[in-house]
Amino acid sequence: LIDHFGSDLTVVNCARVSFNKESLDIGEKDAKLIHYLLTHEHTSPFRHCFLQWRIEAPIFILRQWMKHTVGCAWNEMSRRYVSTPPRVYHFEKWKSRPPKSIKQGAGGELSEDGQALCNEIYEKATSKALSTYDDLIKMGVAPEQARAVLPQSMITSCVWSASLQSALHFVRLRLSSDAQGEIREYAQLIANDIKQNFPVTFDAFMDGMK
Repeated sequence: LIDHFGSDLTVVNCARVSFNKESLDIGEKDAKLIHYLLTHEHTSPFRHCFLQWRIEAPIFILRQWMKHTVGCAWNEMSRRYVSTPPRVYHFEKWKSRPPKSIKQGAGGELSEDGQALCNEIYEKATSKALSTYDDLIKMGVAPEQARAVLPQSMITSCVWSASLQSALHFVRLRLSSDAQGEIREYAQLIANDIKQNFPVTFDAFMDGMK
């Protein structure tokens, strides 16, 4: 987390301005108001608060993440300008494909032999991609063209700014049991930051998730 703007009190007072009222501290009535706002989807007060993160993630995760655009701003590191050696993501465990009746997600973990074989295949493929990129750069090829050989597992860096409403929406979708395991780990980190800086809102949000 780089920065954040606003607090639970900001949410409350953006709602209470409708009646030309203002709270100076968060009390029980304010907590109930936040809960009411979330329950009945009166979301505009949550758009006045913002959070900003510096994110490092593999491309295949960030491209899912970047579907969240409403109330958000993105700026990503560009390999048109950066030619430092890329890094790639390494999976902790390889999982099987789910049954045909399930269109997304993953099944159980592969066997120990399967894990070893997948690691070997993956390492061979990513190493070849990285070495090819390095060869092209050494030949004087423009980074904007050489980057075409880099895999989706490459780690990239970006800044993400999001309204509190948008960040909560991201957490709601990406902590779901059918979300990809790797993006759920990021969503949990985002949730932790929201909880720390907007505790009343986060508690009310989690009540609605039950």
